Amino acid sequence: MTVEDVVAAQLEMTDGTWGALRGEGVVEGSLLRLDFTFLGGEEGAAEELKRALSGEVAVVQVSAHQTGVFRKRRVWLVTGTTEPRPVSLPALREWVERLVRLGDQYGMEFDGWGAEVPST
Repeated sequence: MTVEDVVAAQLEMTDGTWGALRGEGVVEGSLLRLDFTFLGGEEGAAEELKRALSGEVAVVQVSAHQTGVFRKRRVWLVTGTTEPRPVSLPALREWVERLVRLGDQYGMEFDGWGAEVPST
């Protein structure tokens, strides 16, 4: 799968997530904290991506997850949360594309994002 394929798939999911957020009362300009996840196979790449993101997000961390039938394969995760930011579909699409491409630069796959809708 090329980076362009990943961008297209993530943008399609973002459109769906925006629809779900709208259904929960989120409007253009609402402030939300956005959570994100990247996956990869190299600790060094995960740490470099963490450093690249650390200046623009509230929290970012690296962890390892054992996977596979016998849990012998290690997958590195970079997870984080942004500061509250105003959201709109165009802003989310731009942010997602940038994260997909940033992850690709470090050999990490952008696995997606989510947001918790504050109760009113």
